[in-house]
Amino acid sequence: MSKFIDQVHINGQVCGWRNTIFSFDGETFVGYTSISWGHSVELTPVYGAGSVPLGTVVGPYTADPVEIEGPAFAIYALRYYFVSRSTDGTLSGAVIEAVTLQYYQGDLIREVVFENVRWPQESASHSQGPDALSITVSLYCERIKVDGVYLVTNQF
Repeated sequence: MSKFIDQVHINGQVCGWRNTIFSFDGETFVGYTSISWGHSVELTPVYGAGSVPLGTVVGPYTADPVEIEGPAFAIYALRYYFVSRSTDGTLSGAVIEAVTLQYYQGDLIREVVFENVRWPQESASHSQGPDALSITVSLYCERIKVDGVYLVTNQF
């Protein structure tokens, strides 16, 4: 099935690029076909003498990799951006303080901010078909803020 550049999948939901802004430290990038992320905290029940939990302890926070997929031209533009901000001329040498994704979900404007982003991994898929070369990038981030709210307080 062909993916058109005028639509993007954001955590599995189809959105139009006309209603999507994807920016790295204020510089907007376009052309991606899929962006996904996740984050979680470990919750551990606390027991007393009985078998019924008395409460829950919030454990460590984990931000999953931000997966970005798109045609080669879009990923190469992003690669150049990371290298140009690197202290040592490598992809993994740059730390982007804020990556912002804004999009419409129904009548709501959603905003996701990925903080302290690094580029640790990249993979390309070459398959026969009508679609252009597709590249997937996994970006590491320390924290994710969704619609102005963190999942947990600062643990760093």
